Amino acid sequence: MERAARPRQPTTPLPARPVQERGRVTRERILASALHEFRERGVQDTTLDDIKDRAGVGWGTLHHWFPRRQDLYTAAMIDRLDLASARATAWLGEPTGSVRPVLLGCYFDLLLPEGPPELYSLAMREAIEHPERLMAMLEPGQRPLFEIVLPLVEHAQETGELRSDVHAAVLARTLNTASLAPTGLAPASRSASAPSIPPTAAISVVLGVIWDGASATNTA
Repeated sequence: MERAARPRQPTTPLPARPVQERGRVTRERILASALHEFRERGVQDTTLDDIKDRAGVGWGTLHHWFPRRQDLYTAAMIDRLDLASARATAWLGEPTGSVRPVLLGCYFDLLLPEGPPELYSLAMREAIEHPERLMAMLEPGQRPLFEIVLPLVEHAQETGELRSDVHAAVLARTLNTASLAPTGLAPASRSASAPSIPPTAAISVVLGVIWDGASATNTA
C-alpha cells in the first residue's frame, strides 16, 4: 500500500510593498511600533502581540505587511541603506584615498539608533539569507547592500588596494557577512565579565581583519 504524500506546506508570502499613502502610513506605524517595543523590551522578549497592540492593527493587517517576524528586522534596516548608498555613490563619483574608510562608513550607516545593537545583526543576517524578501520591500531605486558594496570592492581591486585574484562578488559577500558578526550576540548571552564593546569598534576590528587578509600586499 502506497503511503499518501504529505501535503505541501504553503510558502510564506513576500512582504507587501505600499502603493497608496494609506498603506504606507499603516506600514510605517507598525514598523515604528516594533522598533519601540524592541528598544523597550528587547528583540527576543517582544511578541507580535506587543507590536500589534501598540500599532492598533489586527492580525490580518500585520501579516499583510510583515508575514514573518524577521521581515520587521529587514524593514528596519532598509531606510538606512539609502544612507550607505548615498555615501558610496558620492565617493565613487570623485574617489580620493582608500576605499576602506568609505566601506566602514557604509556599515556604520546601517546601525540602527532606534533599536538595540542585536537588531543590526538580525537584520543583516536576514538580508543575506533571504535576499528575495529584502528585494520585495525595496522601493524603486533603492539598492541592496551587495549592490552598494560591490562597486567599492571593484574599485579597490582596480586601484591595487585589494587583491584581484579573488572575484569581487566573493569579497563583497564575505565583507557583508563579516560585518554582522560583531553584534550577533544578544546582551543576555554575553558573559557578565566580558567588556562592553561599542558596535562601531567591534565592526572596525572584524572588518579590518578581513580587509587586511584580502589586501593586495598579501598575494602569494
